[in-house]
This record gives sequence, C-alpha cells and structure tokens, in this order.
Amino acid sequence: MKSKERPQVEYKIVEALKGHPKGSVLFVNDFLDYGNSESVMKALLRMK
Repeated sequence: MKSKERPQVEYKIVEALKGHPKGSVLFVNDFLDYGNSESVMKALLRMK
C-alpha cells in the first residue's frame, strides 16, 4: 500500500472508533472495509 494512503486508513479507523462506546472490543476484521489486513494492523499499532 502506498505511504500516502496510510493516513487515510488511520483517519477512517479513528472516525469509526468515534461511533463506538468506550470499552468496546473491536478486531482487525471490523476495519477491513478501510484497507487490507496488513494496513489496518499497522494503522492500529501506530495509534497506540
């Protein structure tokens, strides 16, 4: 995946997280609409 697309994946994930109550349990599969599993995992790791 191109490096300039990564922030887009992160942005989409952050926006999706805002729609879930605090304490929700989510998995990589919940975000596969925003990118492939590798890009989603990397985006989630960068958000730590």
